[in-house]
Amino acid sequence: MMPPRGTAPADGNQRPAFVESTEPYQRELRLYCYRMCGSAADADDLLQETMLRAWRAWPGFRAESTVRTWLYRIATNVCIAHLRRRDRRWPEPMPDRFLDTAMADGGPAEQSVRRETIELTFLAALQVLSTRQRAALILRDVLGLPAREAASVLGITVTAVKSALQRARTAMRDALAADRSMWPADRPATAAQREVARRYVAALEERDAAAMAALLHADLKAAYLPRELYVAGRQAFIEGIERYAPAGEFRYVETGANMQPAIAVYLRAPGAPAYHLLSVAVLRVAGGQIVEIADFSDPRVVRTFGLPAELASH
Repeated sequence: MMPPRGTAPADGNQRPAFVESTEPYQRELRLYCYRMCGSAADADDLLQETMLRAWRAWPGFRAESTVRTWLYRIATNVCIAHLRRRDRRWPEPMPDRFLDTAMADGGPAEQSVRRETIELTFLAALQVLSTRQRAALILRDVLGLPAREAASVLGITVTAVKSALQRARTAMRDALAADRSMWPADRPATAAQREVARRYVAALEERDAAAMAALLHADLKAAYLPRELYVAGRQAFIEGIERYAPAGEFRYVETGANMQPAIAVYLRAPGAPAYHLLSVAVLRVAGGQIVEIADFSDPRVVRTFGLPAELASH
């Protein structure tokens, strides 16, 4: 990402040094913004704002901290200002195509993906923390920054960082399942999890309620966003599909989000010539069953996946 032209500093000779110094950190900064705000689309805007502020401040950078720490300080301030203007909401998915790019980078971005928890369950728990607690947890427990460096990023004392981190850890333990296997992290979806998703797609296409029931956990939780419709329990979910699904024919395309299996849902309304992209459902799989489904139908969210808007009818 190049700094915007026509913005301070006016000396264009500084552009190469700025790009060379900041570009290695932009992928991990994007993920940091995503964790702070819970929105892939907002993270893009927040990264752009971060780099714009950094470009304007570049002439005053005196190397009193590393470039990475300096950029995280700017990004944190940008994210906190954004969060103060925005109502709390459920986190939105990050398509795997962005995470795959970061992991293939081989630099700091790769480390940030491998070492942080990326699943929607973890991100949802993050959203209940105060902005300072959230930043402290991400900087220390996710990115592994030393307490002194995290304090420099946040502009507070090391003691204050440790206090915020302790409160954040307590809140996260209360919000997340006690069984660590219920929110696996630090790895992409396994072959076994993808196979569960494949079998789930087959059950949906064949309208096989028995096969579907075998793949769903009895205590399944499903959320339909942004409608804020929530369903608890396998039987209620299956009955809801049969009773409230829109009229027409469905097709399903496997994809991935947040290192979890995901399914793009297409609908061909009665009389329509093609299938139209309706939503993307992110699946959380544990113990060979689907324990959580988060279905996102906001066009702004769905577009981030880069999927075809239509599929031809066969």
